[in-house]
Amino acid sequence: MQGCGAAGARPYSLLRELRQRRVKGSRNASGYLGLEFQIEGKTHYGWAYVEVAATGPSGVKPGTLHTTLIGFAYETIPGQAIKTGETSGE
Repeated sequence: MQGCGAAGARPYSLLRELRQRRVKGSRNASGYLGLEFQIEGKTHYGWAYVEVAATGPSGVKPGTLHTTLIGFAYETIPGQAIKTGETSGE
C-alpha cells in the first residue's frame, strides 16, 4: 500500500456537502474520493482526501471550485480493496 494523508471520515458527496454548507453561509467542504485506476493493465484501488472551496466575492470567476489534495493512498496489490483513510497495512 502506498500513500500519505489523513485517516478517519467515511466517503460522502463533496458537492452535496458544499451545497448544504453554502446555504448555511460556508463555502468549503472536505472529504474522500474513491479511486480506480490501471497500472500495467491491472486495476488498483485507492482514495484521495480533498478540500473543495467555492470562490468568494474576490474570486476570479463566480461558480468556480478550487480543490486541494490533502492526502491519498492506493493498494499496491492489483484488485485488492483499501479502506478509506487507511495508509498502511495491518
